[in-house]
Amino acid sequence: MILANNMANSSTPPPILVFDIETVPDIATGRRLHPSLADLSDTDAEQAMVALRLQESDSQFMRLPLHKIACLSFLWIDPSKVGVEKFSLKSLSLQDKSEADILSTFFRAFDKQPNLVSWNGSGFDLPVILYRAMHHKLTAPALLDETGNGRKYNNYLNRYHERHLDLMDKLTLFTGFTRQPLELVSTLGGYAVKQDC
Repeated sequence: MILANNMANSSTPPPILVFDIETVPDIATGRRLHPSLADLSDTDAEQAMVALRLQESDSQFMRLPLHKIACLSFLWIDPSKVGVEKFSLKSLSLQDKSEADILSTFFRAFDKQPNLVSWNGSGFDLPVILYRAMHHKLTAPALLDETGNGRKYNNYLNRYHERHLDLMDKLTLFTGFTRQPLELVSTLGGYAVKQDC
């Protein structure tokens, strides 16, 4: 029994996937929602969408399904490797790939069942990713799995599980009242702030 426990403890932990998205308004969907925007330029349509959102909510922040992923950056940490080879940093952007290709590439990472780390990933990044996957008719069974391999009590989508560490959520003790922007917390820790893709 002790030998079995020691062997279990010596197994390599799962990889870690630290991720973040940057978005732009989805003007094409905005035009479908509001046919009056159809003949406007992209710039004018975006300004009209912002004005409509302000009337609706006193905020310029678009509803989550209206965020198009412009860039998805991630750091892959593989505990089975050593040194520099342990880390892989990538950015996927609309400059090089379609949004559907960005999402498909991201979803392939879940085949290796990594643990996720994000800043407000539960409140923004993952919901936007899931809405955009719906938009492109993509599936992500490994990301959405809540039944296999003990996932019922430890999966990516439920708030208090270990598969996804949302640092913003954790640092606010799951209250949401004391949320801080990533730039402030990064600066506080002496780290560089995130840059545009």
